[in-house]
Amino acid sequence: MSAFLTIKTQNPYLMNCRLQKILMGCMLMAGCYAGNVHAQYYHPPYEKAQDTLAHKGFDPQKLFAGGSLGFTFGNITYLNVSPSIGYRFSQLLAAGFQINTQYESVKYYDQTNALYQKDRYSVLGGGIFGRIYPIPQLFVHIQPEMNFIFGKTFFYNGNGVTTQKYREHVPSLLTGIGYSQNTGRNSAFTLMILYDVLQNPHAPYGNKPIFRAGVDIGL
Repeated sequence: MSAFLTIKTQNPYLMNCRLQKILMGCMLMAGCYAGNVHAQYYHPPYEKAQDTLAHKGFDPQKLFAGGSLGFTFGNITYLNVSPSIGYRFSQLLAAGFQINTQYESVKYYDQTNALYQKDRYSVLGGGIFGRIYPIPQLFVHIQPEMNFIFGKTFFYNGNGVTTQKYREHVPSLLTGIGYSQNTGRNSAFTLMILYDVLQNPHAPYGNKPIFRAGVDIGL
């Protein structure tokens, strides 16, 4: 796995591809594509929320479900399906669980436009998350997770094709802040900016901010 990750972090072409993917993702999110749609506990006006949040015992109205769906195609093919489910314990605290599934394939071409390498890997894992709401519109997000990464690198040369496989368990700790703005009677627009503080060199997030946007729909 180390050879693949060294290429990812040091190859200028891949760095440009990574930037291209980030920009494409931002454009897609800005256009409200199916990038990260959440179905989540709705925040009604404070007075109305008291009846719900004061409910003793398990309250189904405090459940929220959602996740993320993302994709790009071309020299970089990227697919992401990551469902989540959680529970709003109080006006201040929410917590839940998320499953991560990702696939990525990156192609490399030389100056003659000939394919000389292709990296292909998948991510399968999950983790728990917690949110603290100091005020209804702002929250602090913490998400420890463990991902199993496995893939293959293809090297194309005059003698044919050689391959190198890799697999590894990689921990991450995503932390950041989020903003939620009501957009209707039962919906809200949510923005988050996160960062992987563990910075494991094999993690799928890299040394950069992680932007997530979505629409929350009350159950």
